[in-house]
Amino acid sequence: MVWLISVDLLNCLIMIKQVKEFERNGVKLSQSKRKEMEKLKSHMDALNLKYLQNLNDFTKFLLLGEDELAGMPFEFLKVS
Repeated sequence: MVWLISVDLLNCLIMIKQVKEFERNGVKLSQSKRKEMEKLKSHMDALNLKYLQNLNDFTKFLLLGEDELAGMPFEFLKVS
């Protein structure tokens, strides 16, 4: 099936998507709320980085039996 969409409609849809993205990033918020949102984003970024560092630093392993791994996908169970 071929959809014919006018350029005007396509531009309108793109514009709506961009406006929603701006709003999601806080363009409609007051200055104080925007600063609070930026502070929260920075905190979340720091937590995410710490989480990834913790994952990379984790050197222990768990021994699990077949019954504990039941239902796991085959790709997960493959040993490299």
